[in-house]
Amino acid sequence: MILFVDSSSIVSLHLQETGRAGLVGHLIAAADAVSCSRIAYVEVRRALARARQERPRRLSAGRYTQAVSQFNSDWPRYVRVAVTERLIHAAGDVAERHVLKALDALQLASAIALKNGVPDMLVFSSWDGNLNKAARTEGLVIAEEHLT
Repeated sequence: MILFVDSSSIVSLHLQETGRAGLVGHLIAAADAVSCSRIAYVEVRRALARARQERPRRLSAGRYTQAVSQFNSDWPRYVRVAVTERLIHAAGDVAERHVLKALDALQLASAIALKNGVPDMLVFSSWDGNLNKAARTEGLVIAEEHLT
């Protein structure tokens, strides 16, 4: 099984969100490979910075530094889907079909491209309900449903 994690799933690991981090960790441990879109790097770093700056703070300065360091250490382990001209056009189509935000459409288009290129089952992990709905419509297996 190949696990495609969007940014929200990666962030849940590094924020150690109760329940979510455990589920994503379990899926990662069970996967033959874990993949994400290259855009996840920017999205995760932004989410961690926001968690440090928002009120109330979800991450202290020290915990933020640890989370970024751990993420940077984990990053090379992900099979990263490149953002190409073809993928941009596919994301435009996905955004139009499902009225998704631009980066969500890129995430989903990345997962679809990966699914179309591998013989293994692909499981899609996201904590975004709209994105999961669109992924399901596109024929992807949703992580939460895969475990039940």
